[in-house]
Amino acid sequence: MKTLKHLAILIAFIVPSLLNNKLSAQNIIQDYVGSNYSYYCIPDTISFSSNDSIRFVCSNNFETSKPTIFWLRGSVPGPILLENDDSYVCYINSLVEEKYFNNYNFIIISKPGENLIGSSPSYSDFSKNCYDYEIFQKNNWKNYYAESTVSVAMFLKHTYTYDKPMFLFGHSQGYHDACEIAYNYPNMFKKIVCLSSSPFDRTSYEIKQCRRKFMNGEINEYEASHFIDSIYNYGKNVKNYIESKNKYSTNESLKYYWIRNIYSYNFDVSTLDRMLQIDIPILVLYGFNDEISNENDLLPLIFLRHNKDNLTMHAFPSYDHNFFSNTNSEEPEFNWQKVSGYAIDWLSKE
Repeated sequence: MKTLKHLAILIAFIVPSLLNNKLSAQNIIQDYVGSNYSYYCIPDTISFSSNDSIRFVCSNNFETSKPTIFWLRGSVPGPILLENDDSYVCYINSLVEEKYFNNYNFIIISKPGENLIGSSPSYSDFSKNCYDYEIFQKNNWKNYYAESTVSVAMFLKHTYTYDKPMFLFGHSQGYHDACEIAYNYPNMFKKIVCLSSSPFDRTSYEIKQCRRKFMNGEINEYEASHFIDSIYNYGKNVKNYIESKNKYSTNESLKYYWIRNIYSYNFDVSTLDRMLQIDIPILVLYGFNDEISNENDLLPLIFLRHNKDNLTMHAFPSYDHNFFSNTNSEEPEFNWQKVSGYAIDWLSKE
């Protein structure tokens, strides 16, 4: 998905209201945007949110007869819809084969302050200048993404009396969000799929990077030791800063919100702890060429030690973090549809 050539299905529509981050949320707003997608804006009633609305796009104009997959995205903000010449594309159409849209609804929730439509000419600068930095930072943490997803699920249940199975697909940062949701709401979702991240935290990747650089001779022993110690000290400082701020309810700043994101994904309750307390089926998919994800190799042994049998694993030997594989061709091979197909087929298995 490094260029728009991977975004295969074009949707010819223009909805000016989608460009407005300050959209009023006094009432539920729904716009049909062509034959393939519908756009919703619902009030944001999360107690700790500073956002006025939760906005999301659903495939198939939301059909109540189909199960629904919530697609939880990674950490980088970027528009859900991309302008391409005189048309628009939804990025998820490049990730999932068309046949699966016949059997499932797919929901993608916009990040706080994020434009739903972007006009980037290539995926490399997909996310530049596409969001309100302050709104994004104030709500950019694990608890918000978990609660906003649940808010959308509750909206479907209450507004449409929706009773079909719902599933969570989380990629990268979304891996952690999916586990947080499944832990806090054990009866809401039937299965979860965790893609391309570590069951521990982001700091483990930084330590692995440092060790690799030392082994490759890029840094010396002193530099490696000093860097790893600095990671440990930084973790202590982040934890103390956030817990002190939360305890005394001091005035928050953008610095606080930025550090709160780091705390929520690294120094709060670990995703592994959440996973071990989840009873619904979990599928973990990752690539061997993704250094971020290789701690997943240990998950079967950890689950066995805790007498848990709800884990299914599959590793793709040559895939990286975004499921590209290096071949002899000039461009890496794009494998997202193979991976998502594997995961969606798993959903229907007992």
